[in-house]
Amino acid sequence: MKDGWLSRGNSEIWLDNSSVRFRRYLTRTDKVIPFKDIMNITVGKWHAGKWTGAPIIRISWKKDGIELVSGFSVSRDAGETVKWVEKINFLMKKQH
Repeated sequence: MKDGWLSRGNSEIWLDNSSVRFRRYLTRTDKVIPFKDIMNITVGKWHAGKWTGAPIIRISWKKDGIELVSGFSVSRDAGETVKWVEKINFLMKKQH
């Protein structure tokens, strides 16, 4: 719940050279998941007890010593979702 992390809603999502960034509609603050904090990325149809029908990118990461899992639906197309995961993995490897 800290800093608004426990909420759902439609948002914009984008990548930069160091993080996954998103901003929920009707808010002003970007949320940032630094690549260095990501432990694992999976794709599924469930997140936080909800079935979506669309593929969900599930990012497991750490913030302030707490393990979090954030989920994003970027497309109903599984191939498009895989492209996002591949791009995140590519950018993460460039960090190391």
